[in-house]
Amino acid sequence: MPPKTERRHRQGAESRQRILEAALEIAAERGYDGMTVASVTERTGLPASSVYWHFRNKDALVAETLEYSYERWLVSSLTWPQEEAGLEPLERLRRRPRLNHERLAAQPEFWRIGLMLGLIDPPQPIAGRDRYLEVRAQAQARTLAWVGEQLPATLRSRRPDLVLHLAQLLTACTDGLFRADQAGREWDFGRLADDVGAALAVYSQSPPGRRSRRTPTGHRHQSATRELPADSRDRLLAATSQIAAERGYIGATISAICDRSGLPVSSLYWFFSDKDELISEVVDRSFRQWRQNQGRWTPSDSRNRVRTLRRVLRRAAHALDVDAPDFLRIGMLATLDHHDGETSVRSRFLSIRRASEDQLAAWWTSTLTDEQRAADPDVGRELAQLVLAFMDGLFLGRRMDEWDHDTDTFVEGVIALLEIVLQQRTGATDLRDRLAAPLPEREGAEPEEASA
Repeated sequence: MPPKTERRHRQGAESRQRILEAALEIAAERGYDGMTVASVTERTGLPASSVYWHFRNKDALVAETLEYSYERWLVSSLTWPQEEAGLEPLERLRRRPRLNHERLAAQPEFWRIGLMLGLIDPPQPIAGRDRYLEVRAQAQARTLAWVGEQLPATLRSRRPDLVLHLAQLLTACTDGLFRADQAGREWDFGRLADDVGAALAVYSQSPPGRRSRRTPTGHRHQSATRELPADSRDRLLAATSQIAAERGYIGATISAICDRSGLPVSSLYWFFSDKDELISEVVDRSFRQWRQNQGRWTPSDSRNRVRTLRRVLRRAAHALDVDAPDFLRIGMLATLDHHDGETSVRSRFLSIRRASEDQLAAWWTSTLTDEQRAADPDVGRELAQLVLAFMDGLFLGRRMDEWDHDTDTFVEGVIALLEIVLQQRTGATDLRDRLAAPLPEREGAEPEEASA
C-alpha cells in the first residue's frame, strides 16, 4: 500500500487536473467573465476550498488554464519539422496554411480563449490575457524565422521587408479562417487554405515592389472611453459598448451597464426587453455606421476589378487602424463564445456576415468572364470568403500584435493572392497587367463611385 503522503499527492494532482479540465471547458464556452469559481466547483463536484488550494484566485486559474491548454496544443506542433523534412521551400509554403488550420482546429481551446481575451480591453490586467499575447508573439517570431528560411538569400537581401509581409499574410489567413470555423461557417476550409498556400508560393517568388507611402505602424489598439450622451437610450447603448469592449458579452451584465450609464434598471427595460436585445442594437447601429463610411462594391469587370478592390479594401483597412467597430468586436466575441443557446447578438452578427459574403460573391462573379465562370462556378464565392478571412485576420492582428503592419502593403498582398487564386482556378492570363495598375498618390485620391 503506498504511503499516505504519496496518496495525498496523487489525489491533489488528480484534483488539480479535474479543475483545469473543467475551467478549460467553461472558459471555451463562456469566456473569461463567464468562468467563475462557482461554475468550476459545480462542474467538478469539488468544493471551492479545493480550487483555492491550488489557485489563489480566478485570474491565476485562468492563466494556468491557458498554460495547460497551450502545452497540449504545443505537443501537436512538435511533429511539424519532421513532416516538412525533405520538402522544397515552395512546397512548405504551399502546405503551411492548411497545416496551421488543421492544428488549430484539432486543439482549438487555447487559441479560441486567447482571442476572446485579446478582443477585450480590460480596465485591469488579466494574467491569462497577458500570457496569450506573450505566446502569440512567440508564435509570430517562429513564423518570421520559418518564412525567412523558405526564401532565397538573394530575395531576402533585395526585399528585406518581404519576410514580415509574407508572415503577416500567413498569420491573417490563419486567424481569419480559424475565426470563421469557430463561428460555424460552412466553408471548405481545406480548399481555402490550399488555395492560399499555392498563391503564397507563387507570390513569394515575384512579389511587387513595396508600394505604400505610409509610415508603418504597430500597436495594440486600445479603445478610448468616450463621454456618454445625454439621451437615455443612447446613453445605455454607449455604456453597453464600453462594458462589452472591456469584458465581453457575458461580462456586459445589466447591473454593470446601468452602473456605467448612471440610469436605473427600469430605464433599460423601458427601451429593451433584455440584455440580448440591447447588445444586438449596439451591433446593428455600429454596422450601419461602418457601412455608411466604407467604400462601395460598385459594378466592375476584369479591367477595373483590382482598382475597386484596392479602393474599398484600403478604406476598410485604414479604418481598422483607428477604430474597433463594435459590430465586429462584439460579433467575434459572440461567435467565439460557445456557451449553450443561440443569442440574438450571435444570430445578428452571422446574418450580417452572410449578407456581406453574398454581396461580395455576387460582386466577384460579376467581374469574371463567361469562360471563367464556366471554368469554376464557385470561385466568386470562395474569393469573397477569402476577403472576409484576410480582413478579419487584419482586425485581430491590429488589436493584439506588436509587429508593424504596413496597411497599404498588406492590402496589395491580399489583392495579389486573390488574383493568383483566380488565375489558378480559372486560367486567367492577365494577372500581371492588372496588378501593375498605378496606385493613387494618396489615400482618397480616387473619385468616389455611386453605390451598387
